[in-house]
Amino acid sequence: MSIRKVRIKLLEDQKLGVLYCPVCGVVIHSKDISPACKHVVFSYIDLVGDFDTIAPKLRAVVNKAHKIAEQGETDVVDAVLNLIDSETMFCLEVVEGGEAAGGPYGGSVYLGIDFSP
Repeated sequence: MSIRKVRIKLLEDQKLGVLYCPVCGVVIHSKDISPACKHVVFSYIDLVGDFDTIAPKLRAVVNKAHKIAEQGETDVVDAVLNLIDSETMFCLEVVEGGEAAGGPYGGSVYLGIDFSP
C-alpha cells in the first residue's frame, strides 16, 4: 500500500506563496521558511532536486527510495510514497509553471503530511 498524492496545479500567472499545515495551521512553506511543523514528515523541492525536510522516522525510507530512484525505476518522491504504508499520511504536490520568453518554466514542491505524527 502507498500513500496518496494530492496535486494542486497553480494557474500560469500564480506563484507558490505561503502554505499552511492542514492539521494545525502553522506555516509549512514559504519563500523564507522551511517546514517547522510536526505534521510535515518530508518536503522535497524538485528544482533543488533534494529533500529539505525528513522526519527521523522516514530517514530509512528516503535512503531506500534514493537507491530505487538511482536504478531508474521511478523518481525518488514516488518511491517514497510507494514505500510508506500509512492511513494517516498523504503527499501534497503543488505545481507551478507556465511559459516565458526562454520557454516553459516551473516545478513542484512535495510535502508529506501526517495527521498522527
